[in-house]
Amino acid sequence: MKILRLQSSNIQRVTAVDITPDPATRVIKIGGKNGNGKSSVLDTISIALGGQALCPAEPIHGGELEGMARLDLGELVVTRKFRRERLHTVDCGIHLAIEPKVCNCPPTFSPTTSSLVVANRDGAKYPTPQAILDRLKSDLTFDPLAFASATEKEQNAILRRIAGVDVSELDEQRRNDVALRTDLNRQVKAQEALFAAATFYKDAPAEEIGADEVNRTLAEAEELRKKADVAISDFLLVKGALKDLENERDSLAEHIVEAERKITESKRRLEAVHEKVNQQMPVVAELLHVNESAASLVPDVSAIQQKLKAIEETNKQVRANAARKAVAAKHATLAQAAIAKTAAIEAADLAKAKLLAEAEFPIPGLGLTEYGVAFNGLPFAQAGSANQLRTSVAIGMALNPALRVLRIDNGNMLDDDSLKLLEEMAEAQDYQLWLEWVTSDASQVAVFIEDGHVA
Repeated sequence: MKILRLQSSNIQRVTAVDITPDPATRVIKIGGKNGNGKSSVLDTISIALGGQALCPAEPIHGGELEGMARLDLGELVVTRKFRRERLHTVDCGIHLAIEPKVCNCPPTFSPTTSSLVVANRDGAKYPTPQAILDRLKSDLTFDPLAFASATEKEQNAILRRIAGVDVSELDEQRRNDVALRTDLNRQVKAQEALFAAATFYKDAPAEEIGADEVNRTLAEAEELRKKADVAISDFLLVKGALKDLENERDSLAEHIVEAERKITESKRRLEAVHEKVNQQMPVVAELLHVNESAASLVPDVSAIQQKLKAIEETNKQVRANAARKAVAAKHATLAQAAIAKTAAIEAADLAKAKLLAEAEFPIPGLGLTEYGVAFNGLPFAQAGSANQLRTSVAIGMALNPALRVLRIDNGNMLDDDSLKLLEEMAEAQDYQLWLEWVTSDASQVAVFIEDGHVA
């Protein structure tokens, strides 16, 4: 389908335009001076087809109350109308309760409403008209050259849609795998740093040494030391008591002569004391023996403590080696996981490359790579202007197989070679290009717009 007739009334700068292009003309130049309505003529195409998103906030011209954009596409006739009402001015500060036609104040209007009718050639109307139009057009219907200025991401998405290549799942999986690999590599480096910083003791045993037996021996030695201390204390007490008895015996012997009257008593007491001395002597001897035995049994505590210290140092080395071994094991596990993710990413890249290699594009040499759109193996941005123009228009045509109409703004920016190229492509693909052209010479264009009318 192409535009067989374009009608526009009271749309933006247009007051009334009715254009029936020559069917043999592939590039239709809409020309005129700036501000005379040539862009509004082309806007009629986007307003009629594009829906609410492409309609301006206020499409109606000047102070008019109705506007209309109609396209005859042969199989379909599209009519979009706009309407608003003029509001009465109750008090403008000068006039009171008077008709708007009498008041000279700027008019005010109600919100603009729109209606859309899409009918077939027999006049039958479709119940969902915008849905019919949305299936006919693409975003590039109204500006195919926008592809050249689009971002690489946008260009990539457009080409994939044309070629029917959907690698979104592969891209999503790849992004996830790359994120996981990045995290794994970060953990690998962290483990490498821990492993490098870990101390290794080559002479340490493989397992920690148990210190229970040594601690038990130390406890037994401490108990024996306590018993020996008690024996020494008992010995010193008895030895002191014996010394006191000996002194008392000597004192009594010295006073025998002087204490004749106490001799009998003193002798009795002496005998008793002597008997006690005799009784204590074996006890003291036994206690001395016990003390000597206990002292001989007390081990060297400092040596035991030194042995414990050596065991703890050895076990510290064993634990350090075990921790170092654990770091190495985790490093190996993480490294293997990172390698697996790299393999998954490479597999996704191969699958994506295969899809892209098998895709068909509208221009020879055009293709998709992991990094964006390419032309003859180089980034599309590095392609010559002619190739970018040819590619952009070809993509616009590929996206609009049913509605074979493209609109190109700023046609004056194209040189003669570019214009010739557009005409050749439109002829070869049976397309209709509506081109905006700034000029004051009506002979240069197919339709010359002056003051909102076809001149």
